[in-house]
Amino acid sequence: VISLICYLMESKNDRGPFLVVVPSSVLPGWDSEINFWAPSINKIVYSGPPEERRKLF
Repeated sequence: VISLICYLMESKNDRGPFLVVVPSSVLPGWDSEINFWAPSINKIVYSGPPEERRKLF
């Protein structure tokens, strides 16, 4: 998924937005992998209690 998003951004000039939905149990791993493989991607991790999620938008 990360490589596909990078491909779309670089080759197709598609800047998104892209939505990646993962189980909360693997969310930290996904966040870490995106930071490692595609640090230039602007991302928002939308998780946590409702009050915290409201602050994101």
